[in-house]
Amino acid sequence: MNRDEIVITGANEHNLNDLSLSIPRNRITVITGVSGSGKSSLAFDTILAECQRRFFYTLSNYSRQFLDLGTRPDVKQISGLSPAISLEQNETQPSRRSTVSTITDVGELLGVLFSRFGEKNCPNHGNPTAPMDIDKIVENILLNFNGQLLAITAPIVENKKGVFKVVLNKAFNKGFYRAFIDGEVVSIDPVPNLNKEIKHTIKLIFDYVKISEKSRDRLKRAIRHVIDLNEGFGELFIAEKQGQIDLKTKTVFSTKDGCSECGFSW
Repeated sequence: MNRDEIVITGANEHNLNDLSLSIPRNRITVITGVSGSGKSSLAFDTILAECQRRFFYTLSNYSRQFLDLGTRPDVKQISGLSPAISLEQNETQPSRRSTVSTITDVGELLGVLFSRFGEKNCPNHGNPTAPMDIDKIVENILLNFNGQLLAITAPIVENKKGVFKVVLNKAFNKGFYRAFIDGEVVSIDPVPNLNKEIKHTIKLIFDYVKISEKSRDRLKRAIRHVIDLNEGFGELFIAEKQGQIDLKTKTVFSTKDGCSECGFSW
């Protein structure tokens, strides 16, 4: 069988009279003729009908009972067919936003396909964004930062105006006592008075942990607290000593679909 063309042999649907022809695949083909010459009989009642019939028989018996399949088209043989869709001129109102995808809902089906089977990577760094559980996050930190002092933080405000007293009080009640605010590590007991007219960046610090196998439980507890407060996301920074943070060493961790470098999430 030639896979580069659709071959129709002996088409007799409606006013077609033993028509045989070949149509090249992967090209735009126009069928023209006067009214009644058999254009629709060839395109819709023969080629499309046979496409739909063959697709119908790939479905389960259960699925077939909900579908109405017409009779087999009057044609001796058709080869080179693929699953097909049809659009008629009167199917929709003209719109600049209308495409084959929007009219046939193919776009929604493709969205489901890609979301289910596609590999989701960060568009900024190319890192995979598959979610990890807390144990996996801890294992990665132990592997990559062994022997280093890390600040385990929850970023709650990023370059926004406000005083954020409610947010900081809530964090204090959750066990956070320090925060990195506008470049400085400060106590949040009491909550500092912030200028509401200035944009602030706030990262809550739950703990400083010297990474080793002995600190596994302490690290896991810190990761869990940060994730619980910050809806699945947290950050860690390398620090020379407690009370300091090196912003250039930021690493993001997440139990959701997040990038390990920038935190981008789908």
